[in-house]
Amino acid sequence: MPIGPTKEQIQALLDVYTMPAWVGGIDFNVGRFPGSEYRWSYSALLGYAHDSVAKMDRFYDPNGDGVVTDDEIKLWDPHLSPPPVANDLRRFDNTGNLKRPIIIGHGSHDPTVSPGETYAYERLVRARLGARATDFLAVYWIPRMGHGGAEYDASLSAQLDALEKWVDWHQSGGRSGSLPPAVLVGGLGSYPRDVF
Repeated sequence: MPIGPTKEQIQALLDVYTMPAWVGGIDFNVGRFPGSEYRWSYSALLGYAHDSVAKMDRFYDPNGDGVVTDDEIKLWDPHLSPPPVANDLRRFDNTGNLKRPIIIGHGSHDPTVSPGETYAYERLVRARLGARATDFLAVYWIPRMGHGGAEYDASLSAQLDALEKWVDWHQSGGRSGSLPPAVLVGGLGSYPRDVF
């Protein structure tokens, strides 16, 4: 009997790195980045899935027994949600048509929300707004950070300060405030603004 992973197990691991997705006509990879494996935890991801589905679709309970199982979570499809949930889900921006500035600080090793989602959102905003995209979206990658943590906490004040100045810049037509910095300096490090 051979020792080591089976072909199916190897494929399952590779599938964690490559998960095709699409939004607003843009295809992207929502898979996890190589090098982030030390942050993966099946139980944490499954817990996040349970929490997220419960928040996004309060009616979801396929067999009506009051308990949503792991297998049922895997079957949730937002396209089949009832009208009140569909209305809530439509509030998420899948258009890229930003009207207010947004700063995203994303951990490059985030095991919960794939960095691929932020890359796709950057592309979506660029496709919608063209060169004006950088007037409304600033992304800073925080190396090796997961889904929050000390690195994020230490940079939060700098992010909020930059956002406040950016809102002032927009509201004053550029007479006060400022655009987000090319490098965000926050507590544990310096993070360059992503150029997309």
